[in-house]
Amino acid sequence: MDDSAYRSKNSDAIFSTIKIWRSKNPQKFASILRRYRDTHRDEIRAREREYIKNNPDKIAAKQAKRRASRLMRTPAWLSDAHSTQIENVYAEARALSKLIGEWYEVDHIIPLRGKLVSGLHVPWNLQILPSKENAIKSNRVMYG
Repeated sequence: MDDSAYRSKNSDAIFSTIKIWRSKNPQKFASILRRYRDTHRDEIRAREREYIKNNPDKIAAKQAKRRASRLMRTPAWLSDAHSTQIENVYAEARALSKLIGEWYEVDHIIPLRGKLVSGLHVPWNLQILPSKENAIKSNRVMYG
């Protein structure tokens, strides 16, 4: 039996084994994933552009969900000064990206849609992170 036949016949068992390994080795998996993304950056970007081009409805729905989530997490008592502070954080991230040449993103320290706790879209819940670090943090609260 060749590899492809074996893989197709045993795909559930293989997937289960990989899933168990990933959960037991999160840092090693993150390292492997990071190395893959670094060495295949152009291919990944091309696939992302193709996906966006072929799935505009899914992209629009995801963006609308994100905007609605942010609106629901923006308190009514937020002042104009707070809104200006938020805008300044986003402007600072954009300026930092241009200055350094590495992409920086605004991250919610406590995620807007966390599993255990959800934060607010307020100035004191924002931080600027390099894109890679923000991807690693994902939708989690990181301590330390």
